Amino acid sequence: MRALRPAFVLGTALLASLFTACGSSSNGVAAGCKPADGINVSSLNLVQDGKLTDATDATYPPQEFVDPKTHQYTGMEVDLANEFAKRLCLTPSVQNVQFNTILTGITFSSPGNQYYDMSISAWTINTDRLKQVDMIPYFTAGESLLLPPGNPKNLKSKNDLCGLAVAVESGTVEEAEIKGAPGESSPALNEKGGACHSNPVKLQSFNTEDQVIQALLSNSVDATYQDSPVSGYYNKLNGGKFVEITTVSPSPEGIVVRKDNKPFEDAIKQILQDMENDGTYDKILSNWGLTSGSCKLNSQCAQSAP
Repeated sequence: MRALRPAFVLGTALLASLFTACGSSSNGVAAGCKPADGINVSSLNLVQDGKLTDATDATYPPQEFVDPKTHQYTGMEVDLANEFAKRLCLTPSVQNVQFNTILTGITFSSPGNQYYDMSISAWTINTDRLKQVDMIPYFTAGESLLLPPGNPKNLKSKNDLCGLAVAVESGTVEEAEIKGAPGESSPALNEKGGACHSNPVKLQSFNTEDQVIQALLSNSVDATYQDSPVSGYYNKLNGGKFVEITTVSPSPEGIVVRKDNKPFEDAIKQILQDMENDGTYDKILSNWGLTSGSCKLNSQCAQSAP
């Protein structure tokens, strides 16, 4: 069915059987459950009938991670994905996937034959990504450095990283800001014209954020670079011993969807608006202490996205 299948790294799916008790209809919608505002689920070109498949890199707390006690996927964005599924009368299927493979999995083949319906995984909205997919604003996050206790090298900004060993997660905007990415208007730190061109950052890219933080804990790097909420979470997890340095002010993040599946994109926008109107969106952010990152569809924040 899917010729020339890419070699994706797929995690275990979290299949919460929210509606199986009442059976399902022919297109997989739970019997007796009415999708939000009369959305026609059969027109959404889903990966699998009856399921909403969300790709996420579950190593990015507090937005998405594996709960060490329950071993279940959790986090603010997992809660959002589950709410989308609930309002579509679908079973949520959260796929834990290596971050730098997700966009290809969403854009693969024709609508309905992709690997994932969407991705809510701390995707900063930028022009390069918008060439490949559509992104629906829903949150804001800045970027920051995590440094060893006491900040022994007295770093104050990302321009101070020249010549130092820095860990990042592969495929992130932080990686691109150091080594460069196609379509960026300003040079990255290590590129010609960048602050560190003559003394490049010794970049170490890892598949997961857990590995990035482990590199700092083992003193293998001088700093790590990631979104601010993630820096804050890992610092708290490690007793607040790290030093956090903000480098980039908050900017919009977006829910990733295909460009050529308008019925699905419209349904997600409609449900997100409903969640904002009835307070569910605010409640989810509040539950994770992330209300400062609120970015609603009709807000100035959303309009500022590229």
